[in-house]
Amino acid sequence: MDGDLEGDLKKSVKELEMFDPKALEECKRLAKHYSKQLLTIYQNKEDSFFLPNSTGSSNQTANSGRMLHSYF
Repeated sequence: MDGDLEGDLKKSVKELEMFDPKALEECKRLAKHYSKQLLTIYQNKEDSFFLPNSTGSSNQTANSGRMLHSYF
């Protein structure tokens, strides 16, 4: 959102809506459309954004899983 490719990927709903008022609905639409693929990637641990990193908190994995499952 801010052009920082190395920045934090977590944004609040409020921050997202300030950037683009239609972004939340677009995220929901994309999650529904790609839910099977996303679940497979999550279950097979194929994407580092679904895995805990060595320097960060394991909450990232839990949050990613909760976010993914909230769209099913």
